[in-house]
Amino acid sequence: MGSEQHVTIASVAYSLRELEEATGRRSSNLSRTLKTLARYGIVELVRTERKLRPVVKATEFRVTFGLKLPSRPAA
Repeated sequence: MGSEQHVTIASVAYSLRELEEATGRRSSNLSRTLKTLARYGIVELVRTERKLRPVVKATEFRVTFGLKLPSRPAA
């Protein structure tokens, strides 16, 4: 599944159970992933009645990383 499909599935799921059924992942694994995504502000986990509903907050990402190498002593 591409990243666009993941966002689409999460956008229309109304509960953790529905997202579990749509993705085929176990609820414990899915719950752990969603909690991590919530810590990063990508999704919000909203509790309604007795259900936990994931709400997508971020749909576009820019990832920047660099590699810092230790400086070499002059020869």
